[in-house]
Amino acid sequence: MYDKRPERGGTLAASTRIHVYFWDRRQFKELAKAIGRHLNSVVMPHLEDSLLCLVWLFPPDELLKEDALTLANPVTFMKSVIQRHLQLPVAHCLTLFNVAEVYHREHDQLSVPGQFHRDPLSDTIPRERIYEIWSQEPIVNLGTSQTTRPQCIAEYSETVRKQVAALRAVVGKFRSDIADRLNFAAGSLKIEIPFNFQKMSDDGRLWYGWTLFEEACSFVSLRRAWSAEPEELEANYSIVRLPRLLGIRPDGVLEYEVRASCRDCKFRDNEPFLALQDESIPGFLDLRVQDLLDPDKLQQVPEIDRTLRMSDLFAAELMAFDRENL
Repeated sequence: MYDKRPERGGTLAASTRIHVYFWDRRQFKELAKAIGRHLNSVVMPHLEDSLLCLVWLFPPDELLKEDALTLANPVTFMKSVIQRHLQLPVAHCLTLFNVAEVYHREHDQLSVPGQFHRDPLSDTIPRERIYEIWSQEPIVNLGTSQTTRPQCIAEYSETVRKQVAALRAVVGKFRSDIADRLNFAAGSLKIEIPFNFQKMSDDGRLWYGWTLFEEACSFVSLRRAWSAEPEELEANYSIVRLPRLLGIRPDGVLEYEVRASCRDCKFRDNEPFLALQDESIPGFLDLRVQDLLDPDKLQQVPEIDRTLRMSDLFAAELMAFDRENL
């Protein structure tokens, strides 16, 4: 996402992009709820546009029916990425600090809080720490020792800063590890209200925005399914895995052998909007013709066809599914 105003980004303002990272969806939801609690302040006209547009980037319940944005290119949830792509020597569970301790770049100056401000089985700061602050007591008893309430607030704030630093370290390490395997650049997430039609009521603009939001979420969910591991899709019955082609009928219909584990998939006969995918090529359906062909072969393809996506070329419809005779 970028801010086009020169005073905010200089001569490169229009091309400056930011990728937003969260450790998990819980953080995203809590931010959305926080914006909801302070909605009146956020939408006051005297505030900067970038703050106003947080309402649309992280929409609270008062604006949209859902307060969580599905996975989109400019917003990444790192915990699910780490779970899918890495095997780390971490005991019990993948918490932010557990991962950061074993997975960061050598030059990162990582500082992890002590067990007093860290839960080994959770990403949250132990709730007792916030209760100590909420107690409003000037002196807080910590076991056999005592500390002041301002010191508790300072230590809590420092733990939050360490969480941000740990997430930055994990993101930096992961980006450096897979830099040569990234096929796509994050799309722009503009910090601006996406529409402002004249002579349209506030409700009308809201419902129009909701329609666009639903359409975008449907498309993102589809692309999310394309990039998921075949085993994950098979586990929730959202894929039919085809080991080999049995033949081609006179009417041009392809007949495949189906794995027995896909017998109970969710697809029905005459199911449209499907696509064939090569499991051996990550992100196959998002690739374009120019991404797969070498320069010599690409020269033989008309220029207008070089940017076609595999999802368009391999679009398919399930004509019939014989579950009894796989």
